[in-house]
Amino acid sequence: MITTLTMNPCVDHTVSIHDFRIGETNRVENTRRDVGGKGVNVSAALHQMGLPTRCLCLGHGDGVMRGHLAAVGIPYTLLEVPGTTRVNLKIFDEDSGVMTECNERGAPLTREDLESVRRAVTEHLPGSRLLTLNGSVPPGVPETFYKELICLAKEAGIPTGLDAGGALLRRGVEAAPLFIKPNRDELKSAFGIEVADLTSAARACRDLASSYGIGYIALSLGAEGALLVSAQGAWYTRGADIHVRGVQGAGDSMVAGLCGGFFKGERDGAVLLRLAVAAADASLEKPGTQMCTAAESAAMYGRVSVETLFSGC
Repeated sequence: MITTLTMNPCVDHTVSIHDFRIGETNRVENTRRDVGGKGVNVSAALHQMGLPTRCLCLGHGDGVMRGHLAAVGIPYTLLEVPGTTRVNLKIFDEDSGVMTECNERGAPLTREDLESVRRAVTEHLPGSRLLTLNGSVPPGVPETFYKELICLAKEAGIPTGLDAGGALLRRGVEAAPLFIKPNRDELKSAFGIEVADLTSAARACRDLASSYGIGYIALSLGAEGALLVSAQGAWYTRGADIHVRGVQGAGDSMVAGLCGGFFKGERDGAVLLRLAVAAADASLEKPGTQMCTAAESAAMYGRVSVETLFSGC
């Protein structure tokens, strides 16, 4: 079982606009609303890939998350907290392929809410082979919370993945997760690492992994592709040649691709990167926040080529 945690679920309201202009009136060409959150999206992709997953998710009195998870058939455990589900506005410029995001922070959590999360994670660890901690947290959550959960998992012998930014990422790596998946902005914000060129970025990530005992760093570079770095080497891909229709689910599909590889016992960096980017590219071809399916990611896998930047120490 691959267990995901979503502490800040949301409704993504995506509008598509040709030649989006700030400060002017823009005509919306298409609009859609997708219920999710990063861990929810990872579980959705895993579920659609036919892999066993359980989504641990905070839910509110508006019933949005309970209704969505029940409807899509993802196994889930919902932790009820006060407030309403946050709404994120996504503005996608179809001409430039650029997404502008306006994300709400979410309803604050109490100490009792945090204890409920700890308890739920602890209870689900025995049935898990991998735990992923995904996305932002609402107000009231300390920056060390993901680190604490990674430590709990490590005590139970369960490897973890971390997809977060800022202090959550900076403190989380102190517990040595199996993998992290920052983008270039998150890498710079958390660790001050600039992506000037692929080789220097790969070596900086290798040093970071070595310093904290991180197994793998999957670095998303947006339209430029992705890097995967471990103690065994560094690999790069530009991904497949695709028509991008939506970008906000790609990172979560990338995490799902990695998780699927780890779940099946894969440890070869080149293969893991192909799996991750194939899943991400398959999601990029879908509008809004839609995850890839097994057939889509498998078809994309054959279109993704990977090069080795360096191997060994």
